[in-house]
Amino acid sequence: MIRLIKRKTFKIRSKLFARATLVEGYLKGTNTLFRCLFVDNTNFIDFMLKRMYEAPPTVLRNHHILIPTLKQKILKNTGDFDLCIAVLPKFYESKFQALYDYKSTEWVKQIISTSGSWQDVRSKFSKTKRRISNTFEKKFGLEYHISSDLEDFDYFYNRMFIPHTNKRFKDLSEIDSYNNMRSFFKKGKLLLITKDNEIIAGSLFLVNNEKLTFHRTGVLDGNDKYIKGGAQLALYYFLIKYAIDQKFHAVDTMMSSSILNDGVYKNKKQWGASVFPDERSASWIFYFNVRPSEKIAQFFEKNPMVVYSSQGLKGVIGDSNSENNSSEYINELTSRYQVNGLERFNIVTSTNIIESKVS
Repeated sequence: MIRLIKRKTFKIRSKLFARATLVEGYLKGTNTLFRCLFVDNTNFIDFMLKRMYEAPPTVLRNHHILIPTLKQKILKNTGDFDLCIAVLPKFYESKFQALYDYKSTEWVKQIISTSGSWQDVRSKFSKTKRRISNTFEKKFGLEYHISSDLEDFDYFYNRMFIPHTNKRFKDLSEIDSYNNMRSFFKKGKLLLITKDNEIIAGSLFLVNNEKLTFHRTGVLDGNDKYIKGGAQLALYYFLIKYAIDQKFHAVDTMMSSSILNDGVYKNKKQWGASVFPDERSASWIFYFNVRPSEKIAQFFEKNPMVVYSSQGLKGVIGDSNSENNSSEYINELTSRYQVNGLERFNIVTSTNIIESKVS
C-alpha cells in the first residue's frame, strides 16, 4: 500500500518537479570543458553522461526545480551552462515552444523492408554487410531453425538472453522478467542459430500483419567466442532471409537510441533499416541553448542525433574543424548518416548552422 502511494505521488510530482543536475567535465576525445544542465526524472542522464564525458564529470549542483520555472532559467542563462537537456512530459511542449532549439525522443524505430527478392533487400545493405552476406553461410558454417518449444525458450532466456544482456549493457541492463518474456513467446517464436548442432544464439520474434518483429536476442553465455564466430550477424542475416522466404513485408527491429553513431543504431542501419518516429514516447527531450560555437559543434560531432521537425525527422551533426560550406563537402559529411526516414540535416559549426536537404 505504501509503495503504491509513493508511486502515485511520484507520478504527480514528476509532472511538476524534476531533478536539475549541473555537471562539468571534458567532452570525450577533446580538451574542452563542457558544462551541461540536465533536467529530468529518468535514467537518460546516466546514458548521456557516459557518452558525453571522458571521465565522470563534476556535479556542480543537484536539486529539484519546479518545471515551469525552467523557462526563466533558460531566458536568464548568463553562461551558467553551455547546453541544457531537459526530458519533460510532452504536454510541456507548448510552454517551451519558442525556447527549445531541437526536440527528440530517447528512442527511434528502425524497420527493414523485406519486400522483393533477396537481391532487392540485399541491395539496401551497407557495403560491408553486402560483402559479408556474399559468403556468410559458407564462411561461418552456421545454420538456423525455428522453434516453439518451451524448453528451448527456457534455454534461450537463462543461457543466452540474460548473460548476453548483462555483459553488453552492464549497469544499464534492463532484464525483462521471465513471465513477461514467456507471455511474448507464447504469441511468437524463436529463431535459433546452431554451430555443429549446438545452439549458440537466438532471437525471440513475433509475426503480425505480415511483419516480423525482432524482440529480444541472446548469445550463449554472452561468450565473445560465438560473437566472433558470426552468431550476432547470423541473427540478422537469417531473420531477414526467413522473412523474405515467408513473404513478410518487413522486419521490425524495434527501438534503438536516437544517437546516430550509437552501435546498435548503426548496426541496424547497415542491414538496410529505415528510421521512424517513436510514436509511443510520453516525453520529449528538449535541447536548449544550441548556438553556433566550438563547444556546441564538438558536442554534436560526438553525439549526432535524430530530432523531430515540422518536415519530419532530421539529423543534427557537428563539425568543429572546418568552415567549408561547399555542397560537395556537406554531401560528404551527411552521407555518413544518410538513411531512409531522415529528410534533412543540420550541421552545427563553430560559427553557423547549415541546413542540408537530402537529395
